[in-house]
Amino acid sequence: MKTILPGKYILPLLGTLILSACGSGGRASPSAMPQPKPEIEQPQTPPATESSPQETLPTVPSGTEAPSADNKKAQQPSESQPESKPKEESNPQPPKHQERMPEADAEVFKRMQLRTQNGIEGEDLMKLVFNDNNKKIELTLLNPENKFIKHETRTLRDSAGELIGYYGYALVNKPLKNDFGEYDGSQQPYFGLQDADESKRQRPEGSGEISYRGNMLYRYHESPAEILEADVSARYYGKEKTMSLNIHDHRGGLWTLHEDRSAKSSSRVAVDERGSVNGHLFFAGQNGGKQELNGTFSGGFYGQNGSVLTGRASHEGKNAWEGVVGAKAE
Repeated sequence: MKTILPGKYILPLLGTLILSACGSGGRASPSAMPQPKPEIEQPQTPPATESSPQETLPTVPSGTEAPSADNKKAQQPSESQPESKPKEESNPQPPKHQERMPEADAEVFKRMQLRTQNGIEGEDLMKLVFNDNNKKIELTLLNPENKFIKHETRTLRDSAGELIGYYGYALVNKPLKNDFGEYDGSQQPYFGLQDADESKRQRPEGSGEISYRGNMLYRYHESPAEILEADVSARYYGKEKTMSLNIHDHRGGLWTLHEDRSAKSSSRVAVDERGSVNGHLFFAGQNGGKQELNGTFSGGFYGQNGSVLTGRASHEGKNAWEGVVGAKAE
């Protein structure tokens, strides 16, 4: 049987049903509460915070700060380049200064000795020194009891100003002592001095001709204390690789260099590949008389393009003499 509720119960029942529906809706509202949480988490999410750097990314090309930093980085190598240039320029500069500084001269000077006509002598009496003030080679005595009677050294430099060698002489007074330590007379030894750095020996280059002028310091054995000076003129012939040499004394005499021991031999003497030259000297007096064999010359060319000519000359026998020669290209 169907139960039929009276109408007075229908309205209250509907009310309870509506309230229960509302209650179920109220329970559903807590399930909807997570929705505001993502809304709260949205400001915490990186998109909002990452958007700020992402938004600065377009400002990198549009702004000037990043390009300026790049420009600074780009400028750094350009600034380093001028720093490297002075380093490159500073490297060639020291050699240029060394060529003219005393250190360079000192290096050349170390290779020189107290050379005389008979080899290395007089080392117990004197020594060579290099004077930094005037950039010249000089002599000094080792024993204060010894004294120079006469002495002179002339420094040789090539056309580039580089030190080549020296030539000169020394006449020394050397006191003698007997076995009791008492003075017993004296000696006056003479030294004709000349030396050049052999590493700088060089024959002139090219096929042209080069003229040289200089001097010869010499003495006759008969007059040991009389030091004389003669004028030297020489000429190098590039095509033939030969040299002519004339030495004029101050009394009108003339020495001429020849290839052989004959006055008829060539007056142009061969210069070898290393720049050495040797020959025989013939002398004619002031009246222009017959040329006579009167010595030998041994020397060579040194320095830049062989711009220095130096060597020794001597004659043994009657009217014996000895001298040293130094000349430079004009």
